Amino acid sequence: MPGLNITRAEAQERAQHLKIDHYDISLDVTTGDELFRAKTVVKFSATPGYDTFIDAVGKKVITATLMAHRLMFLTTTANQSS
Repeated sequence: MPGLNITRAEAQERAQHLKIDHYDISLDVTTGDELFRAKTVVKFSATPGYDTFIDAVGKKVITATLMAHRLMFLTTTANQSS
């Protein structure tokens, strides 16, 4: 489940369905003392019909796209202090 650690068995099962080809991560640390912008591109393939997720842990997700289609995403404040 996104936002929680998965079990070893879940990770092994997930690994059977996903092939990660490449991660490209860009950071802009010039935006302030506490916040920065990050852009992550993950190139992967998956077994057709297999549901998966990517966790994005940070203050805010600005956009998420998959194959040039903008995605809706879930947000949680469970780990944020008031």
